[in-house]
Amino acid sequence: MKRDSILSDLKTQRPYLLQEYGQKGEDGKRTVSCKKIFHIRADYDGYRWWNSIWPCNKELATLQVRREADLVYDRLIADDAFQDLTALREFCRKYPEAAVHGSKDEYNFYFDGELCVYWLCCITRSKDYNLYLYVFAKEDENG
Repeated sequence: MKRDSILSDLKTQRPYLLQEYGQKGEDGKRTVSCKKIFHIRADYDGYRWWNSIWPCNKELATLQVRREADLVYDRLIADDAFQDLTALREFCRKYPEAAVHGSKDEYNFYFDGELCVYWLCCITRSKDYNLYLYVFAKEDENG
């Protein structure tokens, strides 16, 4: 059975408090916070996506977490999603509410996985890093 594109699951509103960046919850009442585990930085060179991983809280990067994050990243760069920079640009421009401070080339999206929360920063400029996929562990208010 073929999965639907991950793009239909991306949200423009942050679902949880993302602690590592000092952001406050939308409603101030969230009981769930998230600690950053790592982020994936990727760029498109005109032929393919290249990425690197930047760890933060290595002890939270369990095998299950790494598998889920790999799957999310793979789905993002799949042929039915961001197969190239043009597809990334076209998607982002459909969501002006996701633009960072009114920018025309930087957008934020969020994905709620089973184990992790994902913050996807899309940068549509050529010759720049185009994707930052921040991976956060879901935690309750007691950690």
